[in-house]
Amino acid sequence: MRVTGLVFLMAYSTLLSFALCAKEKSDTNVIEDTGRVHIIWESPKKYRDVRPSNQSPSRFREYVFNEFDEKFEALATDLPEGFTLMLNITNVDLAGDVSFGGASSSLGRNFGSTVGDIRVIERVFIPSMAFSYQVFDEKGNEVLAADEKIKDTGFLQSSLRRGRDGPFVYEKRMLERWYKNEITPHFSGEVTKS
Repeated sequence: MRVTGLVFLMAYSTLLSFALCAKEKSDTNVIEDTGRVHIIWESPKKYRDVRPSNQSPSRFREYVFNEFDEKFEALATDLPEGFTLMLNITNVDLAGDVSFGGASSSLGRNFGSTVGDIRVIERVFIPSMAFSYQVFDEKGNEVLAADEKIKDTGFLQSSLRRGRDGPFVYEKRMLERWYKNEITPHFSGEVTKS
């Protein structure tokens, strides 16, 4: 059992080193390690929609990743002591679409981000994410793993107070639902996998 934990730590260290080198050379991967949660944001420039409405793309991505890092860390607090959640995020599509000065979304895609751009929230622009995850116990043994493609087609159906609930409220609620349905039951004795 100790060998498995050692192998896990060595593999994680190697992966972290590789990803950090890749980030320095090409800015393709972003690594976040918040203690209980280890996240690789794989090739974020290729994500479907992490476009800013009025700031630089790299700063906006950093802002988005920080918000989601905090959300994943908050969700993982219910994992048993010593357990770790590892995520490899491969795609993000934020709710809404960036439009040029409020014009149709097809114009926004052609002109890039300018001061007049806004993110228009409409039901056709649903939030979604693609990622793989693994949960490791305190000894480094994998206890849960899967590839996920999640989306929330009914994201506008609930009553949310955007200002009060903070940024990316639709995406965070989608992550809460996923975590509650896919991770929590495995550690509460209520496995209800469909």
